[in-house]
Amino acid sequence: MAAPMRTPTRSARNLPGRSGSPRPTSPPYRDRLAKHAARATLCRVSRASVLLAALTTEPTTTSDLYDRIGYAALTRVGLVPYHAFRAELGKLSAAGLASSAAAPDGSTVWWRADAARPADG
Repeated sequence: MAAPMRTPTRSARNLPGRSGSPRPTSPPYRDRLAKHAARATLCRVSRASVLLAALTTEPTTTSDLYDRIGYAALTRVGLVPYHAFRAELGKLSAAGLASSAAAPDGSTVWWRADAARPADG
């Protein structure tokens, strides 16, 4: 004879708030999502704006510029990998917004394009 079937225990039922249950779609939830999305859009900054804000008329090495911007800002715009950071500086240079030159020690220095070229020293 087969064993009788048991009723699922309380923990096995699909109760509201348990993992696997659908998220609430009530209007207040959607409103909160819409407000968050709007706020995130307003706070978004571009990679170029972060770099341009850090560039000055004084020549700065790539490494010093990376430190000046800071890890948190670099993370927000996806420029933590050095090659991505350097590529974005190259785009600014190609667009005429930033200028660069080789320093005597072999490093690259960057400055805002509206500034005069630094004297070779």
